[in-house]
Amino acid sequence: MERQAKITSTEAIESFRTCVVLFLGRAKRSVDDVTGEVMRARNWVQMDQRMHWEGEIRRRRKKLEQAQMELMSARLSALVDTPFAQLAAVRKAQADVDEAEGKLRMVKLWTREFDRLASPLVKRLESLRGVLEDDMPKAIAYLVGVERALEIGRAHV
Repeated sequence: MERQAKITSTEAIESFRTCVVLFLGRAKRSVDDVTGEVMRARNWVQMDQRMHWEGEIRRRRKKLEQAQMELMSARLSALVDTPFAQLAAVRKAQADVDEAEGKLRMVKLWTREFDRLASPLVKRLESLRGVLEDDMPKAIAYLVGVERALEIGRAHV
């Protein structure tokens, strides 16, 4: 049994159409915002974090080399029997290098995983964008046609 709506108020259609137009504008902005955030996050992981940790590794390796040279110098010196402070500095510097290398490995993993995890979601966003850009304007045009048909029908009554 097919049911049909009995719409007699063009104002109701016009009000609904206005709401659809407002929704369309907000939805497009939201999709653009989310797409931009995804791109910024990708750039942050792939570029900013990679460059940061590569720089940290270089800086920390220089500190390690300096600590190793100070240890060697202390060992060669007859003034210190056991250079505990220099040994501790070398161990700390090595731990700092190891930490930075671990962080860089994680960034490289995140880089690979980011696209794998984000791509399906971005595809859904693009599908929604297609609906917003293609289907919704057609729906708005249809509502305009319904308004006109109601006005014409009202004029003939």
